[in-house]
Amino acid sequence: MKASFAGLLIFISTTCFSQIKARGFYVSMDNDSVWVTFKIPKKPINETSDFFGNKIDFSAMREGVEIIDSSGNVKQLMPSDSKGFVFTNNSTVYKLFAKPVNEDHWCFLRPEVMGKKMRLLYFMIEHPRGKVTTGAFGTTNYSTLEEYYWTFEKHDRTYLFLRSTMKEKEIARLMKEYFNDNPEIQELIDKKFQPFAFGDLSKRIKSIVEAYNAN
Repeated sequence: MKASFAGLLIFISTTCFSQIKARGFYVSMDNDSVWVTFKIPKKPINETSDFFGNKIDFSAMREGVEIIDSSGNVKQLMPSDSKGFVFTNNSTVYKLFAKPVNEDHWCFLRPEVMGKKMRLLYFMIEHPRGKVTTGAFGTTNYSTLEEYYWTFEKHDRTYLFLRSTMKEKEIARLMKEYFNDNPEIQELIDKKFQPFAFGDLSKRIKSIVEAYNAN
């Protein structure tokens, strides 16, 4: 019985809950808004999603996303085909932008900070690390390691590319070079990345970008 129930869960997670269809539009290279239906991937229920698989798998869309056009044709929308796309799910609007992640490659990225002077965008990959049992009732949770890839974009289209697997000393050095036009931000970087600095890395980076936009 247990084996049959486990098999049923696997079947459900790979069929009914693997995708959702959401209406939205993408922005063409000519700045036209093209309305389509998106086939949005969802995380498996046995990893970091809830039981009904309600968490969207954004990292699975970084290289492209399936769309259904007005004629019912299914095709893949790539970062090279558009400037980004917007869709709605459960009354929440999501936006992804086509941006470079290094000198040679573009992906669909989520916005973190969208300021007048610069933008910060990212994608994040979750690496499962195993099950963790907690609480009086032995609740099982799934532990993950989050790997971030950040793209910094100034208003003049100069970029900086960072990833969370880099040493913090190297991150600080590259950020100070990128923000060499603003001594106050360089001082803030020194403060945020001083030895034995505490705090979530992504939050520290976000706070620096927000300070730059407010400066």
